[in-house]
Amino acid sequence: MFVGDSVPNFTGDQVFDNKIEFVDWNAEQRPKIHVSEITMPKIGEKYAHITIPNTGVDCDVYYGDNKKILKKGPGQYNLSKLPGFGSTTLVAAHVTTHFNGLQNVKIGDTIYYATSWGAYEYKVTDIQIVKAKDAEKLFDLRADKDNLVLYTCYPFHAVAFRSERYFVMADYVSGPKVDVRAK
Repeated sequence: MFVGDSVPNFTGDQVFDNKIEFVDWNAEQRPKIHVSEITMPKIGEKYAHITIPNTGVDCDVYYGDNKKILKKGPGQYNLSKLPGFGSTTLVAAHVTTHFNGLQNVKIGDTIYYATSWGAYEYKVTDIQIVKAKDAEKLFDLRADKDNLVLYTCYPFHAVAFRSERYFVMADYVSGPKVDVRAK
């Protein structure tokens, strides 16, 4: 959790030092931050860092998911919600680079997702492999609760075209709620 007089602004090539304290909040204690205190990321901008212990996934996350962005690292689908906004955060990355470690994820694992407005923790609840054409059936971009969906191509070690997708679904455990109501 970040504590200070103002919201930190992580921009450019700053590196997250992974020295982030995650706090186990229950629903009544969940801290709130107003949306006006957040610097919303722009397409192509680094805005978060994701870590999944013991998997090899430990990298920056960018806003947007076009080819140029995915060359740099995982990209959040820009029509999905940012963490804390009460719905689905959908993030993709290439299987040959940043998300190759997803093959080591197990149900029950913890995913740490650090943003400039707070540190989030998610618990892996499901892992599924589906045909690429059926991928949208696995997540709901209009969900009414915070959740995180990570995905990459499958199979992991194929050299040619990959027609399947590997999905890791995780439920919100902790992190600040973003209040979008008018002040």
